[in-house]
Amino acid sequence: MLNNNNNKNKNRDDGYDDPSNSLLMSRARPFLPVDTTLTNAATLTNALTLTNAAALTVTNAAALTVTNAAALTVTNAAALTVTNAATLTVTNAAALTVTNAAALTITNAAALTVTNAAALTVTNAATLTVTNAAALTVTNAAALTVTNAAALTVTNAAALTVTNAAALTVTNAAALTVTNAAALTVTNAAALTVTNAAALTVTNAAALTVTNAAALTVTNAAALTVTNAAALTVTNAAALTVTNAAALTVTNAAALIVTNAAALTVTNAAALTVTNAAALTVTNAAALTVTNAAALTVTNAAALTVTNAAALTVTVATSLCRINYSIIIIIVSEGPRYS
Repeated sequence: MLNNNNNKNKNRDDGYDDPSNSLLMSRARPFLPVDTTLTNAATLTNALTLTNAAALTVTNAAALTVTNAAALTVTNAAALTVTNAATLTVTNAAALTVTNAAALTITNAAALTVTNAAALTVTNAATLTVTNAAALTVTNAAALTVTNAAALTVTNAAALTVTNAAALTVTNAAALTVTNAAALTVTNAAALTVTNAAALTVTNAAALTVTNAAALTVTNAAALTVTNAAALTVTNAAALTVTNAAALTVTNAAALIVTNAAALTVTNAAALTVTNAAALTVTNAAALTVTNAAALTVTNAAALTVTNAAALTVTVATSLCRINYSIIIIIVSEGPRYS
């Protein structure tokens, strides 16, 4: 009887596998990719690779904590959507790599915290959208690299804080839009490089603070627009270089403060426009160089103060600046040179 039962199971051709059959896994039929939805309140600790051939949706009603002791790789062939009603915390002891062939959408009703002890790499072939109703904090002990083949949109209703102990590189083949309803703080202990093949737009309803212990380089192949409803503060312990192939527009409803311990270089192939409703203060411990192939326009409704401990050089290939201001104070240790 035992032999007959075994032969009967082995001869079935309707896809049935007896649970006791040792060949269960090898005979299992492959499944087709389908949309997947995960709803949880959990803690995940892993070293893994996730690959999705169709849409992946993750919804958390409570805190989600992901801790990786080794490399975490997420690859999506279709849309990835993460929605959190509570705190999302991601901590990586090794490299974190996210690659998306379609849209990546992250929406948080509470704090989003990402901490990496090694490199963080995000590559998107389609739009990347991050929306936070509470604080977004990204801390990296190693390089942070974000590359987008399509639009990158970050919207924060609360504070956005990015701290990097190593290089931060952002490269966009399409529009980059950052909108903050509260403070935006970027602190880099090493080089910060932003390269945009299309428009870069930064809009802040509160203070924008950028502090760099090493070089800051911004290169734009299209328009760069920065609009601040509150103070804009840029502090650099090393060189600051801004190169624009198209218009650069900075509009501030409150004070604009730029402090450089090393050289400040701004090169524009098109118009440079700075409009301030309040004080503009630029302080340089080393050379300040501004080169424009087109018009340079600075409009201030309040005081304009430029203080340089070294040479100030302004070169304009067309008519020099239309400047309107209530007070202008320029203090230099070497005479300004205009050409």
